[in-house]
Amino acid sequence: RWANAFVAYSGRKQLVNIEFWGGIKIQCSPEHKFLTIDQSGRSKWRKADEFVKSNYVVLGNAIEDWSAQLTFPKFQAGKAWNASKMSISDSSISRFDLGVWLGRLASDGSVVNHQLYLLVAQHEEIILPYIKNLTAQFGHIHYQLKKGGRGTQMLHFLTISALGLVNQLKASGVKSRIPDFAWQNNHILAGYLRGMFDGDGTVLPDGAVLTFGQKDKHLYWAREIQQALLLLGIRSRLNVCADRINVCIFKKDMPIFNKKVGFINPLKQAKAEKIIPIKKDSKIYGRAVKIKSVEFTDDYVDMYD
Repeated sequence: RWANAFVAYSGRKQLVNIEFWGGIKIQCSPEHKFLTIDQSGRSKWRKADEFVKSNYVVLGNAIEDWSAQLTFPKFQAGKAWNASKMSISDSSISRFDLGVWLGRLASDGSVVNHQLYLLVAQHEEIILPYIKNLTAQFGHIHYQLKKGGRGTQMLHFLTISALGLVNQLKASGVKSRIPDFAWQNNHILAGYLRGMFDGDGTVLPDGAVLTFGQKDKHLYWAREIQQALLLLGIRSRLNVCADRINVCIFKKDMPIFNKKVGFINPLKQAKAEKIIPIKKDSKIYGRAVKIKSVEFTDDYVDMYD
């Protein structure tokens, strides 16, 4: 339930790192309480130093629609006469489509110098008209079909010259994290996840998987994706491999994922919808997750309530 509240500084407190099986991680103070369930199904509020081996911590359910006033990074248009003067807030597309466009830009695009461009592989041309339409909302598109990257595959390049928009997107951290304003509206956030999974994701027999390359460089980003999914009621596992990170959707949560996030590509979506969850949540633990480790650090950091 929503409640009227405000964020208050509560001082410097000892930092506790808590990790759960599946990769979910929470940082908190020693006084922070969690709703736990034991192997007999009994629930109790416990602090980290009160956890016992058989405890599971309850996950929240999906949050219904939410929307706050969107706060975008400061915008200042470039001076070139032929550059787009559009900002993130100027497009007329829906909040969900804005999120999709940002997710595709984050996963299969780039923001460099005074230009931004999105890539669509030749094997996914079915989504090209949709991506073109979204991109055209932000300025004139320079279009090319050419080889790109390390491979020999032909790619569709959609390029827009827009210094102001580029600087705005860079300030939002679009290539390294979920932009702050995306958290302020559930439709933007869900669309963003669709764009990300469509660009750098695939569908395996056990569920959808989003992959981050470059070893563990994007671990913070991957954890944010996991948190965003949880707000929509979708659980996932975080697998940190030698050369990549995978965010793997629980097979039992694929129906929710397909409904709230899903894929742009109808072929991927059809494949995802064929996955039939067999296992159900435990009658005792429900959606709770098992505690993996608790670390009481020597660090004292600013905290807020």
